[in-house]
Amino acid sequence: MRVALFEMICGSGFFHADQDRQQSAAPASLLVEGFAMLYSLASDLVRSGHQVRIPLEPSIAAWAIARGFDLSPFEVHKVAPQITPCWNTTQKDWVELALPCDIAVVIAPELEGMLTSIVQAFRRAKIRLVASDAPFLNVATDKWLTACHLVAATIPHPPTVLLESFLENPTLLPSTTGWVVKRRFGAGGTDMKRFETRERLISFAQSSDPLWQSTSDWIVQPWVHGTPASLAIIAGEASADGINFYTLGAFEQRFHPLNDLESPISYAGGKSPLADCTNDQLHAFAKQLLAAIPGNPRGWIGIDFVVPPSGTSLQSSNTEHGWIVVEINARQTSSYLGYRKIYGAELADAIVCGRAPTSNFRMLPHCSFSVDDFHG
Repeated sequence: MRVALFEMICGSGFFHADQDRQQSAAPASLLVEGFAMLYSLASDLVRSGHQVRIPLEPSIAAWAIARGFDLSPFEVHKVAPQITPCWNTTQKDWVELALPCDIAVVIAPELEGMLTSIVQAFRRAKIRLVASDAPFLNVATDKWLTACHLVAATIPHPPTVLLESFLENPTLLPSTTGWVVKRRFGAGGTDMKRFETRERLISFAQSSDPLWQSTSDWIVQPWVHGTPASLAIIAGEASADGINFYTLGAFEQRFHPLNDLESPISYAGGKSPLADCTNDQLHAFAKQLLAAIPGNPRGWIGIDFVVPPSGTSLQSSNTEHGWIVVEINARQTSSYLGYRKIYGAELADAIVCGRAPTSNFRMLPHCSFSVDDFHG
């Protein structure tokens, strides 16, 4: 197949206001993470026999070549630099690039509705797309709506309130472990902060920083102690029998700095296997979670959760195992960098075709990965 592959940061126009610099304005960490997903997925699709078309900003193409990445296997289209990024222009360019292809895959964050917006644009253009339907995306990309649906389904989830409600009534959300403030429509821990005291959180939120002025765009949750983990699935086309999905296994996640209060928390990578769980438990866990979210998932779905400290039984295959769901990512996540080390290049083909990898491991072997592997 001819696959159109799009990654938000690498192909959309994040440029500095200084026209002479012609450099991406995206944070270096997000650029590395985004390019890592784009390059690894594109490379694996080519190895699986597909043709791959990708858009790249000229500065990022030069950045990649300077670091030794070979772009020759791909059909690269250099997108016109935009000194002031225009999302509508980006969507138009991407749709035009995707039209001659058999199928398209989009890697975009939930930030400011970007993921939902580009999926809608592709579907209006009748482009075949590996992406969840609108009802699923609307809930999964909104951490507040996700929390509401998980609570309704009695699935363990950190108590969640909007920041505006918390500021109106700070006692609304009790906690003995501190609080976390994160974007309602966020990705990869962008701007997420941890606070030890209620007073410090309130002081920070009421600062003059324009980032915090729209308090309805942020949520507050108590800090949850335990092992952060991530489960990935591949969801195929829905059928009369319901959702078809394949569980890939779970990684223990690594972040930094977890213990430096009020510093931005960023994703660092992961390691496997996740202790004391089986693939059957993970499958049952994912099935219950997907049933709580309206609509149909499709493609790569990441589920972030926390395994409480030892003492909580993990033997049950339902909510009694104690795993606490944090969020759902209805998009490609950086954990792909770890899973491809195990499943190989066929994992990309499985995503596009909506099937299980043929090398279907029952439990992930010892493996680790870091987004820093792609710094070059």
